[in-house]
Amino acid sequence: MPIPIAEKNFLVDTLSARLLFISLHYADPGSTGANEISGITRQSVTWSAASGGVASPTAAVVFNIPANAGSPYNITHWSAWSASSGGVLRRTGSLLTPRQVPTGGASILTFPVGTLTIDMNLGPTA
Repeated sequence: MPIPIAEKNFLVDTLSARLLFISLHYADPGSTGANEISGITRQSVTWSAASGGVASPTAAVVFNIPANAGSPYNITHWSAWSASSGGVLRRTGSLLTPRQVPTGGASILTFPVGTLTIDMNLGPTA
């Protein structure tokens, strides 16, 4: 029997209320949050009320990426936390499209509204 939309919305809203900060990683964070990119601040996120079993941030999620003096690297994963530092790791996953951070100047990585979502797969996607 399929899960009714009202129940999907409830589950997604319950989950999103616990995903307060998003961080970026250069490799799989595993169950500990490993490989978090140093120098990039976790960004707070406020989720919309779920509709059709899906929620997304109410505003773009913007990361300021500091200048990379070493070799280029890829941002491949995300994690969701209970706090801006430390805290409890709630969810992890891989980006659908890795983002490359080039050597040289600082850059900005933006996830516009609607490109980062939570659905009944029970984790954000980007």
